[in-house]
Amino acid sequence: MKRRFTPMATLLAVSLVAGASFAYAQTKAPESAAKEAAPMHMHKSDMVHGAAKSDAQESSAFKGEATELREKAASHRKLAENYRARGGGGKSDRTQAAQHCDNLAKLYEDAAKEADIVSSKLGV
Repeated sequence: MKRRFTPMATLLAVSLVAGASFAYAQTKAPESAAKEAAPMHMHKSDMVHGAAKSDAQESSAFKGEATELREKAASHRKLAENYRARGGGGKSDRTQAAQHCDNLAKLYEDAAKEADIVSSKLGV
């Protein structure tokens, strides 16, 4: 006797597989869950400092951050240039990627300017 899968049996099998996958995904290692929960970039006011820093130390930290942000901006500008140089058309059109890198470079440069302003107001 031939048995055929009915639509209901197929739906049940798919549901069981999906449910098992979801349950497995929920049982991640604690350290990986902690990494996912941590923000990508914490604002300085959210950080816990061991001892209060002087204005000069804070100013220096913001100057260093401004330098790092400018380096990231330069890196993204270079990436944009590379995407434009590779050009392409159709599926390999890289103009959107180049524009994305230009946008990031501008944002990093703006953030560096803000860090410079804060540094100068703290006085060094």
